[in-house]
Amino acid sequence: MLQDNEIEILITRLRNKYNEYAHKYSPRWFNKEAFEERLQSALRSKINLEAFIVAEIAHFETIRKRYDDKKNKSSFSKKVDALIEELTAKIKKYPKIEFHPKAHFEIMHMYGACHELLEFYFPVLWIILDDHSKLYEFEQQLQYLSSYNPERFSKRIEDHITILSRSSVKYIEIEKDKNEYLKECAFILHPIFQWLSDILPHFSNASGISFSKLYVSQEKRKKIISQFQDDTAPSAIRKIQAYIAGIIEDFRLQAFRKG
Repeated sequence: MLQDNEIEILITRLRNKYNEYAHKYSPRWFNKEAFEERLQSALRSKINLEAFIVAEIAHFETIRKRYDDKKNKSSFSKKVDALIEELTAKIKKYPKIEFHPKAHFEIMHMYGACHELLEFYFPVLWIILDDHSKLYEFEQQLQYLSSYNPERFSKRIEDHITILSRSSVKYIEIEKDKNEYLKECAFILHPIFQWLSDILPHFSNASGISFSKLYVSQEKRKKIISQFQDDTAPSAIRKIQAYIAGIIEDFRLQAFRKG
């Protein structure tokens, strides 16, 4: 059984706890005035103060736990939102090719990223490489996935549009094919990166790149030259690798490789 002075000490400590938590966290949750009203009511009613203070301490701990749980859930939710924003920002820095109202933003940006590789990075490889057999093979695969002009989308994107256009299509079907497209892109990006790593040691020429055999439209030519005009063959290959590595990382495709 508690002595009167011990009960007073507990009341003071609980009062201080209410003050501390109300100031630090939330006066609505840790309502000191409500506690004081209950205390005064207990004194007026001459109820057992020991039982009262024990119950009040348990009540305070219950409130504190509920508040911590709510705060942690809120904190976790904010962390998830921040992570999603970060991942979305990484993806959205790549060009977007819009092709259907139901298309997910991720596939539109992957389409744009691979199209950029095909249109503005691969032409440099045609200039600096003597053997084009492997390059031609990779280019054909990229064209299937990401060729584009205002009148026509790539064959693979046309297949996705067919799914999107079905009147009874389910979200899970769209999501499945979207993820399949991303995986197919990964299955070509990883081998291209590895192939460039394999051929890189064979280049030792430190002279600049000649663009005299760059047979593309004038607009595309300007962009390619601006990107690679200060490069040698080895540094151009490394730049292309860096772009591919960026796509793989930003779209979280590190694990998607054949074999």
